[in-house]
Amino acid sequence: MRILGKSDTIDVDCIQLVMINGVNIRVANDLASRALHMYIDPRMENPENRNFKRQGLIDDARRDRAELLAACFTIAIAYSRAGCPIDSLRLAWVQ
Repeated sequence: MRILGKSDTIDVDCIQLVMINGVNIRVANDLASRALHMYIDPRMENPENRNFKRQGLIDDARRDRAELLAACFTIAIAYSRAGCPIDSLRLAWVQ
């Protein structure tokens, strides 16, 4: 981060997470390099009406929410600490 009006740079912790969902959302310009695109295909038109084979799955997820989120954040942190590797994906702006 650069201090406004100065040439000095400082390091700051990023403690924000912004999540956006929608239909046909496009990320443009410099934000494209800071966005993680995800698409989850439930293979059905109304996924909110699906029935799970495992009884009590929703209740289990609600009960274990903190543990499940911690696991997700652990994966994201490990990916970040590994330098956000891009193995086979080559983007136009990557030299």
